[in-house]
Amino acid sequence: MNIKDLIKSTKGKFFVVTFIKANGDLRKMKARTGVKKGLKGVGKGWTKDNVVDVYDVTIKAFRSIRTDRVISLQCGKIQYNVNNGVV
Repeated sequence: MNIKDLIKSTKGKFFVVTFIKANGDLRKMKARTGVKKGLKGVGKGWTKDNVVDVYDVTIKAFRSIRTDRVISLQCGKIQYNVNNGVV
Protein backbone atom coordinates (compact mmCIF):
# COMPACT_ATOMS: atom_id res chain seq x y z
CA MET A 1 0.00 0.00 0.00
CA ASN A 2 1.43 3.40 -0.92
CA ILE A 3 1.28 6.56 1.23
CA LYS A 4 -1.52 8.15 -0.79
CA ASP A 5 -3.73 5.08 -0.34
CA LEU A 6 -2.84 4.98 3.34
CA ILE A 7 -3.91 8.61 3.80
CA LYS A 8 -7.13 7.95 1.85
CA SER A 9 -7.85 4.98 4.12
CA THR A 10 -8.04 7.32 7.13
CA LYS A 11 -11.46 8.42 5.75
CA GLY A 12 -11.56 11.76 7.58
CA LYS A 13 -10.10 10.52 10.86
CA PHE A 14 -7.35 12.51 12.52
CA PHE A 15 -3.81 11.36 11.78
CA VAL A 16 -0.28 12.51 12.55
CA VAL A 17 2.17 12.71 9.70
CA THR A 18 5.87 13.55 9.73
CA PHE A 19 7.46 14.71 6.48
CA ILE A 20 10.20 16.84 4.99
CA LYS A 21 8.96 20.21 3.75
CA ALA A 22 10.03 21.63 0.38
CA ASN A 23 12.60 23.85 2.12
CA GLY A 24 14.15 20.80 3.82
CA ASP A 25 12.69 21.34 7.30
CA LEU A 26 11.14 18.45 9.19
CA ARG A 27 7.45 18.92 10.01
CA LYS A 28 5.02 16.98 12.18
CA MET A 29 1.36 17.73 11.46
CA LYS A 30 -1.95 16.64 12.95
CA ALA A 31 -4.30 16.55 9.98
CA ARG A 32 -7.37 15.03 8.39
CA THR A 33 -8.88 14.60 4.94
CA GLY A 34 -12.41 15.30 3.80
CA VAL A 35 -12.75 18.81 5.25
CA LYS A 36 -14.88 20.97 2.95
CA LYS A 37 -15.46 24.06 5.11
CA GLY A 38 -13.42 27.01 3.89
CA LEU A 39 -12.50 25.60 0.47
CA LYS A 40 -12.03 28.35 -2.08
CA GLY A 41 -10.99 26.68 -5.31
CA VAL A 42 -7.90 24.97 -3.89
CA GLY A 43 -7.37 21.97 -1.67
CA LYS A 44 -9.62 19.70 -3.72
CA GLY A 45 -7.99 16.58 -2.32
CA TRP A 46 -5.90 14.60 -4.77
CA THR A 47 -4.32 17.14 -7.10
CA LYS A 48 -1.27 15.28 -8.42
CA ASP A 49 0.07 11.76 -8.24
CA ASN A 50 2.42 12.49 -5.37
CA VAL A 51 0.58 15.35 -3.61
CA VAL A 52 -2.23 15.06 -1.06
CA ASP A 53 -4.18 18.04 0.24
CA VAL A 54 -5.10 17.81 3.93
CA TYR A 55 -6.50 20.07 6.63
CA ASP A 56 -3.98 20.93 9.36
CA VAL A 57 -6.12 20.96 12.50
CA THR A 58 -3.53 22.82 14.60
CA ILE A 59 -3.28 25.92 12.41
CA LYS A 60 -6.75 25.47 10.88
CA ALA A 61 -5.61 25.70 7.27
CA PHE A 62 -5.26 23.49 4.21
CA ARG A 63 -1.79 22.16 3.40
CA SER A 64 -0.31 19.93 0.72
CA ILE A 65 1.92 16.98 1.50
CA ARG A 66 4.26 15.42 -1.04
CA THR A 67 3.89 11.69 -0.46
CA ASP A 68 7.47 10.98 -1.52
CA ARG A 69 8.67 13.06 1.45
CA VAL A 70 6.60 11.33 4.16
CA ILE A 71 8.67 9.75 6.91
CA SER A 72 5.92 8.43 9.19
CA LEU A 73 2.15 8.37 9.59
CA GLN A 74 -0.05 7.25 12.47
CA CYS A 75 -3.84 6.90 12.50
CA GLY A 76 -5.31 4.79 15.27
CA LYS A 77 -3.76 1.33 15.05
CA ILE A 78 -2.23 2.05 11.63
CA GLN A 79 1.41 3.03 11.82
CA TYR A 80 3.70 3.65 8.87
CA ASN A 81 7.42 4.32 9.00
CA VAL A 82 9.51 4.77 5.87
CA ASN A 83 12.04 2.26 7.19
CA ASN A 84 9.57 -0.41 8.35
CA GLY A 85 6.47 0.02 6.16
CA VAL A 86 2.93 -0.46 7.50
CA VAL A 87 2.56 -2.01 10.95
